[in-house]
Amino acid sequence: MPLTLAKETMDMNWKDTAASGSSQILLEGDMIVPDSKPDLQELLRCQGNVKIREKRVTDDRISFSGDLEISVLYRAKNGERPLYAMQASLPLEDFLHIDGLEKDMETSLDAVPEHLDCQIINDRKIGVKAVLGVTATGERQNHTEILSSISGEGIESLQGILRMEQNTAPLKDRFTVKEEITLPSAKPEIADVLWQTIDLIEQDIRAMDGKVMVRGNLRICMLYCDTEGNLGSFCEKIPFSGYLEGEGIEPKTELTGTLHDHAHRVPAAHLSGL
Repeated sequence: MPLTLAKETMDMNWKDTAASGSSQILLEGDMIVPDSKPDLQELLRCQGNVKIREKRVTDDRISFSGDLEISVLYRAKNGERPLYAMQASLPLEDFLHIDGLEKDMETSLDAVPEHLDCQIINDRKIGVKAVLGVTATGERQNHTEILSSISGEGIESLQGILRMEQNTAPLKDRFTVKEEITLPSAKPEIADVLWQTIDLIEQDIRAMDGKVMVRGNLRICMLYCDTEGNLGSFCEKIPFSGYLEGEGIEPKTELTGTLHDHAHRVPAAHLSGL
């Protein structure tokens, strides 16, 4: 007895890691003290952060380029201030061979400094050696076939509704937060920014009709020298908010997502006292 089956293909609400790989990269280079800075005496802190600028995916291979951004805090010889800071970057370009990776996969790549060594070579030069850990993954969307109807001579069927989760609207975007910070009147004016940290805190991601609301705070903490050579510090919270529009989103939509600080810059020229 012939039967007629009708099927539909459905995107499932998860993805499989189809390919992954990791490696270590050795970077070496020099940091030269700018002419405006005094000679080196002692390194107090050396910190690095990897910024991936570009990635290119082909079958079984992911190529990438970027920079290792390095910040150094040091004590100077015959300096007018107790501490000085300088920044530099080392270019990065390499690739990973990953069996099973396909060019149309959704890929992610992460690179972090696993080891960073900064040594004074002479009064004006710092030697840098870094070991970077690089990890990449390729994900494939899950699909499944479901039986939507059955027909044929003498065939009876009982139909019902099976509720399943589906990806409604995968969203990805960047928000630019630009703010001018005014120091409290009790704080002296900034002459040189020595060290800074920026953290994403109090994040809130909420579904609405046809869009997703994103809001939170950037917490900025800074160590600096004032115009008289004294050390100062302060912390400030900067609120931000925005929306990502997408079809099929409603208040009861379940959301999964994260916020990341892609890049930041705090010019000292925009920081002053009242």
